[in-house]
Amino acid sequence: MKTPRTFPAKLSVAVLLAAILLALVLRLYSLADDNLWLDEGASLMLSAGAGPGDVLRATALHDPHPPGYYLALHLWRNIFGSSDAALRGLSVALSVATVPVLFLLGSALFGRSVGLTSAVLLAIMPTSVRYAQEARSYAMLVLLVALTWLFALRVCRERNLAATVGFALAAMLLPLTHYWGGVALAVIVLLSLFTGMRDAGKRAYLLQLGPGTALSLAVMIAWMAAVLARQMQTAAITGAAYQLPRASSIMAAFGRPFGYDLLLGPAGVIAIATGLGCATLAWWLWRDGEGGLDPVTPGARWWAICMLLIPVALIALIGSFTTFWIGVRVPNITLLPTTLLCSAAVVGLWQRRRWAAIVLSIVLVALCGHGLWRWHTAPPRPDWETIAATIEAREQPSDVVVTIDSNFVPELFAHYYDGALEVHGISRDLEDPAEVERAALDIWPDGGRMWLILMHAHESRAPDIVRQMAASEEQFRVGDVRFYMLDYPSGRHDRAEENETS
Repeated sequence: MKTPRTFPAKLSVAVLLAAILLALVLRLYSLADDNLWLDEGASLMLSAGAGPGDVLRATALHDPHPPGYYLALHLWRNIFGSSDAALRGLSVALSVATVPVLFLLGSALFGRSVGLTSAVLLAIMPTSVRYAQEARSYAMLVLLVALTWLFALRVCRERNLAATVGFALAAMLLPLTHYWGGVALAVIVLLSLFTGMRDAGKRAYLLQLGPGTALSLAVMIAWMAAVLARQMQTAAITGAAYQLPRASSIMAAFGRPFGYDLLLGPAGVIAIATGLGCATLAWWLWRDGEGGLDPVTPGARWWAICMLLIPVALIALIGSFTTFWIGVRVPNITLLPTTLLCSAAVVGLWQRRRWAAIVLSIVLVALCGHGLWRWHTAPPRPDWETIAATIEAREQPSDVVVTIDSNFVPELFAHYYDGALEVHGISRDLEDPAEVERAALDIWPDGGRMWLILMHAHESRAPDIVRQMAASEEQFRVGDVRFYMLDYPSGRHDRAEENETS
């Protein structure tokens, strides 16, 4: 059998350090060019409590996600501050730390050559770069999946106290970081049991998974009620009949690591075809037996393929029963196995047809370059700083600022606003005109003006109702965000009397 040539130790260290440096540069580049967007506003608000208890209570009350990331961000911002770059810095650090962990994981599965190739490829993966530049839990989720997977491989192979403790900690934090982390953990445990039970001499090692699995279940049970309650509020369970998971959900798993926003255009088709082709090549080249490459871990290709397909299939299956935020919109779970399979395909081809390995490497780099270009040339997110500056330049003491959208928009705008006005919010879920008028008049100063900021105005009747109340209005626009200066409504007392009569 052919075995891949391994890099010398010193060269391996140099390549790994170069991959880490490259990952750091790409993730720091233009880190704070855009203001925080709506989901990052949730992170800003939920991590701002005076202590961890406040973060836990706020998360249970306002967010469908578990609190692990918000607790970590709370501690991080107490040290580094709350600027846009500082808030996103935690994700940068977690994403960069994933590069050496993936090197260890790839080396444990397929050998050092695949480990180094995986580290370099992950450094330039567009989806990894994107989530490293968001103050959200996704970079933390990817790191914990990598650590849990790595420690599981080690405890299945030998008695290892350090790996047992590491698996316990990573497994406990994984579902505490994102509700899909529990799916990834379940697949890791099941694959560990499947591969470990096949070797009678190593079955006893599987007991080392027990403490981590028990801790993880305890965490999930403790937090699941709060997660489900919030999910039921934000995405109600549908009564639709069972539907098979869409094939597009599975196929997108191969392409999305090369760009979160890939459309069904030429680049998206090439990305999906490349990911699928690399998985097929890795499956064939690294088969155990005559004519195949010898992986370090028996069944390494099973680990990679199953870690790619089973979580996506399970998430898509759950999504067929619910309206949860699902599957293909959360490509973090597929990022690591896709990177490993692409790297295994390159290294495997290098042993047989070097020209084919070079061609595949060029395609992978081109796809990553295209995805990075799309990310950095995407339309800018809401420019809260310019909106705030416009209001600050024209505000009067009797004015008030009102936003209409989610619970987090007032806090998000206040993060950039240095004026003296109060910032309030009106829920976009209000549809009854009387309720909208009542909410607006409660915060509209008598004889003053309202600065009304709209986000996703087409999803709510509330903005139009408030605007119809005004005596006059002046419209402003910054990017895709419209906002208005509304004069105090004429005939307020008459309207109030009509509402009371009705």
